[in-house]
Amino acid sequence: PEAGVAGSRPGRSDHAGAAVVFVVPGEVSAALLRPTDHLRDPRLVRADAAAVRRQRIEGPGAAVTELAVAEPGSATAAAADADGGGAPAPGARTPGTPTPRYRFVEPDPDRPADPHWADRWLTTLPRARAVGHRPAPPEARSPVARVTVHLPGGRRERVRIYMPEPPPGPTSDVTSDPAPGTPADALLVVREREPVGGLVPAADLADLLAPAVTLRDTRLPPPPPFDTVRLVRDDGQVFVFEDVFGSASRLTADGREQPADDPAAVRRLADWLAAPRAVRWTARPDLPRGPEARLGTGPDAPALRVHVELGLAQRTDLPGVFRLPPDVVAALRAEHRPRVVIDARADALRRIDVVRADGVRTFEPPPPALADRLGGLRADRLHGPNPEPAADADRPAANPDPNPVPRLDVTATGNRTWQVTPAGPERWRVNGRDVTLRPADAAALQALFDAPPAD
Repeated sequence: PEAGVAGSRPGRSDHAGAAVVFVVPGEVSAALLRPTDHLRDPRLVRADAAAVRRQRIEGPGAAVTELAVAEPGSATAAAADADGGGAPAPGARTPGTPTPRYRFVEPDPDRPADPHWADRWLTTLPRARAVGHRPAPPEARSPVARVTVHLPGGRRERVRIYMPEPPPGPTSDVTSDPAPGTPADALLVVREREPVGGLVPAADLADLLAPAVTLRDTRLPPPPPFDTVRLVRDDGQVFVFEDVFGSASRLTADGREQPADDPAAVRRLADWLAAPRAVRWTARPDLPRGPEARLGTGPDAPALRVHVELGLAQRTDLPGVFRLPPDVVAALRAEHRPRVVIDARADALRRIDVVRADGVRTFEPPPPALADRLGGLRADRLHGPNPEPAADADRPAANPDPNPVPRLDVTATGNRTWQVTPAGPERWRVNGRDVTLRPADAAALQALFDAPPAD
């Protein structure tokens, strides 16, 4: 009667010395015939994340990094406590549990490590899970890294990390395909004395394989007391902000004193300079090329070089490059955003419409002098709210009034367009962005609106 069960398969059993054939349901036979690999423990180490007391990694590139929990009462723990405590590391420990203090064993013995990044580094292996399995490579094959995890009671877990080999044939009973969506760059993690390793997405192990420099303490030595901040743009323009901790900071630029365009941004920048802390150290030895600002708080204080587009910085008194907090980057971009407001060369301009209350005057093609003036037009200053670090400063919001009068409509190849309108004393609006133009440029544009009507 079982012969009609969908998906059923025949089986054999010896009963009282005689062969007996029977039928089992399809779901039972599917489970019995499934590779045993799905029964393997997906953990990479048999340890709770909070139990890790020390960890050592050898490689990549023969580099050695070793961190340990700083014992209560040690100089490292005391130095970390003076900072006000570590923030909990999301996902690594019980919510609300303070992150422990960590110290370097190698390199820089007994130097404090950053609590957040060190916690992520030590808890990466306990938190990661295998998404597939492969046979372990032979011991003679060099791994990408060797990791030793120290646990309470003197227990240690050792793993090797490899670039995986192509999977063996389909008949293997010790392999399983990785989960759908697993990146092709998955790594193979093999526990000590085990014949099978777990496939892990490389992104899940990125914190573990990061260079030791990225674990450095993110607190930077503070400068001497100050009340003035000097910003030098890459074009040599100098901005001096005074009374930066007051309610009305002042700005001197081009020898002219004026109110700061965004006093709140100036205060955020000053607060960070007084107690600087990086988001994270990078593996870069120097800043990459790009728009660079220089910040200083006085002749006896270290200067800060900042790659404004990438949000990276370097102190003149410290080795290495670190990432700045987003609000600090936003404050810097208030004065250091890209200043080209018409991003087209003169020979790419195809048409200019001068729109006034008495009509429209069209130049197609524009005369060379006007094309040279508008092609690559740069602002002397940018105004308005600070953009978020991830915002595209070259794509400002549209004007509230889509058809203001008077205005210039500038068209370039590829149907790229810009709208230029007067926006108040010494101010202009280009595609919704308020700017101050250089006096010669502003006078030339105003002359187009003031010219007598064409015959």
